[in-house]
Amino acid sequence: MRQFKHLLIATALLSAGALAITPIVAQPATVSAATTQTKGDGVVTPAKGVVYIARSGGANTYSNPASLTSVNGHLAFGSAWRYSAILNSPTTGVTAYKVSGTQWVANIDVSNAPTATGKITAQKKSGKLYLSYYNDGIATYKDPEMKQINTGYAQLTFIPMPMGENGVAYDQIAVNTMGQTTAYHLAQGWVPAGGYFYEENPAVYTVEKGAGTVIVGTKGAPIYTDQTLTKTTGRTLAAGSQWQYFSYLKGQQSGVFTSQNAYNLGGNQWVARRDVTAYANGVRINSNIFTVNYPAHPTWSVAKYQFVNGQMKAVGLLPAKSQWKTFQDRIVGGKIYHSLGGNQWVLASTGTLKYNY
Repeated sequence: MRQFKHLLIATALLSAGALAITPIVAQPATVSAATTQTKGDGVVTPAKGVVYIARSGGANTYSNPASLTSVNGHLAFGSAWRYSAILNSPTTGVTAYKVSGTQWVANIDVSNAPTATGKITAQKKSGKLYLSYYNDGIATYKDPEMKQINTGYAQLTFIPMPMGENGVAYDQIAVNTMGQTTAYHLAQGWVPAGGYFYEENPAVYTVEKGAGTVIVGTKGAPIYTDQTLTKTTGRTLAAGSQWQYFSYLKGQQSGVFTSQNAYNLGGNQWVARRDVTAYANGVRINSNIFTVNYPAHPTWSVAKYQFVNGQMKAVGLLPAKSQWKTFQDRIVGGKIYHSLGGNQWVLASTGTLKYNY
């Protein structure tokens, strides 16, 4: 099972001269005749001026201005930014502005004149927000005007779960004079409205057939009687134990597969994705580092196997604490084995992997 990583969509945006805390007067761009670098369908040219974030939910910054990919920051709606270069496309004109050493903002997200939002008013209102599937973290601000960025970030869950389990609660909203919601207040601070968030859970969930094995995490795994994980049986599977699953709860957003959120161990006994690591039946790629660490006896060596005639046969030992590169996984007899190359295998439960996935 793929484990989604957290991506902190924020960087140090308070570098000297980068962010205008108070309104500044835009200066005409001065374009040098010398181009500095080509970037795909466009040319990077030195230029000076100021842009204002016009997208209501704020604007992402990117490290790749040509394709506008590799998000590395987020700028608040209405904030003003000095730029030092532009990306010119021969077909569409200016497509991006460089607002710091590695941060570019898209032309469609900015204006060359201050954005008229009027006074921002904080109002009491409660509810839940759900992150869109391509984001799982966002910069937070100390004020509803989103002028003072926090040094920390809101750690928000990547995928919205069924029944709103992983929605994040807000208790205030910021509203401009046009009645538009511009920000939400979470426990971690203020975050921009739009773009990152949905006010209703956007995911659709279905139960799909599919078999494999789960390994229970260090805190154990409560058993539920429903795939929405709302009714517990009061029983918990032991940490490190392995169990076969026969179907799983599939999440989709806008028709795109996003996650497997729960696993049915048979007889409507469900465990949550957050409590286990899942391996589908068959062979899958697993490029990782395995450290021998048998939980019951950490100083013991563990068996090394060969896969012969559909069975795993012990052929030697791997020393405690030794590390080995892995290449793939295979499930045999309901147990998970990691390939060490050359038909050498080790039982997954006798050690740990360096990288989660």
